[in-house]
Amino acid sequence: NSQIPEFLDLQNSVKILNTLKSTYKIKNGKKIYIQRKNCNFRNLINDFDLAEKLEKLGFLIVDLEQISILDQIELFATSEVIVGATGSGLANIVFCNEGVKIFEISPKYKKLYDDNFRDRYFNICKYLSLDYSRIEADPVDLDLNKIIDKKILNLINTNILKESNYYKNLLINMKDFDKLF
Repeated sequence: NSQIPEFLDLQNSVKILNTLKSTYKIKNGKKIYIQRKNCNFRNLINDFDLAEKLEKLGFLIVDLEQISILDQIELFATSEVIVGATGSGLANIVFCNEGVKIFEISPKYKKLYDDNFRDRYFNICKYLSLDYSRIEADPVDLDLNKIIDKKILNLINTNILKESNYYKNLLINMKDFDKLF
C-alpha cells in the first residue's frame, strides 16, 4: 500500500508503463524463468528442480536483482514466454509485447483478503493482451525465524503471516510443468 496518491487507475498505469518498451521488438523468442532469491516470502522450495527442468527446455534463468531496470525492460520486451512466482519481479510483465505467454506460480489462495493478490497479474495480462496462465503451488508454512528482513515482522500482522497463503513458501508439483511444456 503506497504512500503516494493514486492518480490513475491500474489499467491506465499499466498502459503508460508499457510504452517504455517501445524501442524493443521480439528478437529471438526468449523464454525466461524469474528466480526468487533473497526473498522473505514465496520462496520456491523446489526452485533448483524447476530451474533445471526449464533450462533444459531452453529457458534463460534470471535473477532480476542482478540486472539493471533498463536491462529488465529489454529482457521482458524481447521475451515470448515468462515463468515466475508471484512477486515484484513478475510486475515487469508491464513491459511485454502483446501475446507473450505468462505463467504465474502462485499459492492456493484461501482467504477473502487474498483476492487482490490473486488477480493482479491476471489483470495486467488482460490489459496488455498477454496470454496468462496460473500454476497453483502448495503452500508451505513459514519459519518466522528465517525471515531475512526482521523489520517486516513489525509491518505485517503475525496472524496474517501464519494464515494467508500469500506469504507462505511454495512447493511446485513438477508434473504441472510437464503438461505445459
